Amino acid sequence: MFSYAHIGAVTGGTFTTVEGDFHTHYNASGDIGLGGIRLLHGHIAVGAFHNSAERFDPPKCHPSTRKSILKRIMDWVRDDDKTHPFLWLYGPAGSGKTSIAQSIAELCEEEGILAGDFFFSRTSPGRNDDRHLIPTLAYQLTISIPGIREYMVEALDRDALVFSRSIKAQLETLIVKPLTELLASSRKKGIVTKRQPGLIIIDGLDECGQPKSQRYILSVLSSVIKESSIPLFFFIASRAEQDIRDVFNGQEMCSLSHRLVLDDTCDPDADVRIFLESRFEEIKKGHPSGSFLPARWPHYSDIDRLVRKSSGQFIYASTVLKFVESSRHWPPDRLNIIFGLTPPGANTPFAELDALYTHILSSVEDIERVLEIFSFLFFKESNVKSRMDLVESFLFFRRGELQMVLSDLHSIIYVPPPGDGSRSLRMYHASLRDFLMDKSRSGRFSLDAGLAYARLAMHCIKHMTFPRLTSAPSLLRLTGYTGLMQYCMNAYPTAALLEGLYQFNFEAFLGLRIKTENDVALRGFFHILPSFFEWIRAQHGYPNDKNDLYDRYLAHFDGYLKAKLSEYPRKPTTLHLFTASTLNGFDVYSRIP
Repeated sequence: MFSYAHIGAVTGGTFTTVEGDFHTHYNASGDIGLGGIRLLHGHIAVGAFHNSAERFDPPKCHPSTRKSILKRIMDWVRDDDKTHPFLWLYGPAGSGKTSIAQSIAELCEEEGILAGDFFFSRTSPGRNDDRHLIPTLAYQLTISIPGIREYMVEALDRDALVFSRSIKAQLETLIVKPLTELLASSRKKGIVTKRQPGLIIIDGLDECGQPKSQRYILSVLSSVIKESSIPLFFFIASRAEQDIRDVFNGQEMCSLSHRLVLDDTCDPDADVRIFLESRFEEIKKGHPSGSFLPARWPHYSDIDRLVRKSSGQFIYASTVLKFVESSRHWPPDRLNIIFGLTPPGANTPFAELDALYTHILSSVEDIERVLEIFSFLFFKESNVKSRMDLVESFLFFRRGELQMVLSDLHSIIYVPPPGDGSRSLRMYHASLRDFLMDKSRSGRFSLDAGLAYARLAMHCIKHMTFPRLTSAPSLLRLTGYTGLMQYCMNAYPTAALLEGLYQFNFEAFLGLRIKTENDVALRGFFHILPSFFEWIRAQHGYPNDKNDLYDRYLAHFDGYLKAKLSEYPRKPTTLHLFTASTLNGFDVYSRIP
């Protein structure tokens, strides 16, 4: 089916405009006002309204949550002297941006401030590109500002093919000029009108087609606002994707916009807890078996666990509740599936969350390097920091390359601004690791812990062997020093890792003098040697029986031990002390002051 019909210069007759499955008929020789509006009808996305049937039961803020952020937005909306006609709300995927936009739309509609809105959705035809944005907003203006209707109809009468023109041309023809003419007419007639609705809400801009379309929309809106005096202002909610960030960071939009970020300063954990507790109470009251559920279900520790897992993002909590509230299942069993206490069987509790992660990762060009970064963040030693400069150097990235590789992933990972390498990378979603570690959920994006540990161990070997390859050799040698043996013990014995270990000078490694500020990173280093040698012993016969890796490492350890012992005086008391140190329980006495 054609997306929409091409209309020529024809007089008389009956025309049909086609938009998806939406058909509009009008008579060209009839009332031009009716015909013009019907022509507009054929090019709108009826599902994009905040109160559309397509979006029935849309996500919105639960009562008693998001109070602070809603107040800040409404203060901006109600400010008649606002210096910034754009407000950009951004945050990680699943942080509740659409719920906030929905709540703002409903509040502003009640107060008569809402002029129009458009809720993009990447999975909904008609709402996943920019073709219907301006016609949809224009149609809503004919309802919220009825006086604009006649001027818009005249514009359509002059140019019935406006819908085939650029976004900027559509905006000028359907909104800017009619609104300007309405204001001029009112002033000419001396009509003092009450405050007109002026708020336009655009939600999910990052879900609109290609990045270039998103940039273009913002550029057109900013230029029109700057060049005209139309009384419209825009609330835009989106993820902080690269192209959108670039526009808002640009000189023109920067001076026109105010920003709000959904981060930890908004105390999202408290809001998530309120949301969970309230919804679980609703389940206990409304579920068919609710009266039979334990009075203390779920336990407060279960709520704590869900709050931690949510990482301040409502999408996880919402997904859990949708799964648990199924009327065909026993709610505690469903919650046990969430916690992994019960096999899921055919149930897919995180289908919505998985689709979101899959979509985000599918947009990445260099996914292999992204997964390498994730592997480091997930599996590194706990005492190793996630500083930008350290991650970049440890993985042998060029300076500034990490920013480029992660440029499309700001919705799931915090990336410090350029030039601030001392700050750490941070995952927004604790649930992302669960997704990536479950191949049945993540498919081609899945991480294999054994292979990840093997790669980390190989990086350690390279840094310990060739410290001059990096810009921060001492820090990276420390990272390799504390992590090598631990990584190996968790790694698959891949051919590359075994070859790297065989060529590695383990004796020199043991003899390194590496100091840290408090030596915390080095505590317990020698305590894991026995376990490490057990792992080496399990690789018996590599590369062959005559040159066994285990025998080679034992010889290296003996060499190191002899070198250390030679530093002590050759006295009987020294020999007795060393002999006693091999006895079980000697370490207890060594701690006596």
